[in-house]
Amino acid sequence: MLSIAPERIADIIVAARVCEAEDKELLRARRTHGRAAEEADEDEDGAFEVSPARESLMKLIVSLRGTEFTELLALTWLGRGDFEPEALPEALRQAANIISTHPAQYLANLPGLADYLESAIISLGIGADG
Repeated sequence: MLSIAPERIADIIVAARVCEAEDKELLRARRTHGRAAEEADEDEDGAFEVSPARESLMKLIVSLRGTEFTELLALTWLGRGDFEPEALPEALRQAANIISTHPAQYLANLPGLADYLESAIISLGIGADG
């Protein structure tokens, strides 16, 4: 049915969960330490540094080949509730036509990515061994 291996989806879910935990910790630190913690996360150009966890997630997403990225995007939409499981072919068609300059960054920065993917694979009856 899908070309993306369930194990790859599972790896992305785990990496997204690590990012979510890191984001929560960063937010907690900012609340505790105020503006100083926020400034520490910026480089000299004022841009925010990419955390090791987010970089790892981005690498996993960028490494997807062929239709795997399209499938991951469609699964995300399915898990978010934009499509029902039986509408997966339509989600795949729309995902294949997405126009974005940074599609991997969009997914890596999407709050709830892990939950969306987990919900999608459960609704489709896809599982990863182990």
